[in-house]
Amino acid sequence: MIQRILSSKNFVACLLAAVMGMALYFKLPFPAENAFLQLMALQAPFVHEGLFYSYNHFLFTTPYIAYLIVLSGLYVFGLTLHKKIRVGKLPRYPEAMQIYHVDDFKLRTPTTIIETAKTHMKEDEAILMAISANQNAIGHLPSLPSQGVTTPKK
Repeated sequence: MIQRILSSKNFVACLLAAVMGMALYFKLPFPAENAFLQLMALQAPFVHEGLFYSYNHFLFTTPYIAYLIVLSGLYVFGLTLHKKIRVGKLPRYPEAMQIYHVDDFKLRTPTTIIETAKTHMKEDEAILMAISANQNAIGHLPSLPSQGVTTPKK
């Protein structure tokens, strides 16, 4: 029972804070008869209204935070389940041939690594040649007219 209540500590804290907030709302209402607050209401009505709503808001949120801290502390430090941890036996490890196929692991020698690198270098060279050919083709295009510069007529 206690574990279930502490597991839903947010909901319990919300309920307790709602009850406490309502009690504080009626026990300690906003001091509207205060002369300083009445002067503030005349000179800066939006600030007064913000202060009024903040005061009422904090009547509910402060107990919520306090209840949440208390219930979290109970959850962490007070709720101790005395379960014994027993060491179990691990299952037998299967043979390597049962897990992997031999073809999955190809032996890589330095010659295969060098051949792979050469293949990648050839692909990179082909890409660079295509890029430079595109740049050369773009360089031979006539320029577009901009800011008073005219193109030669053919």
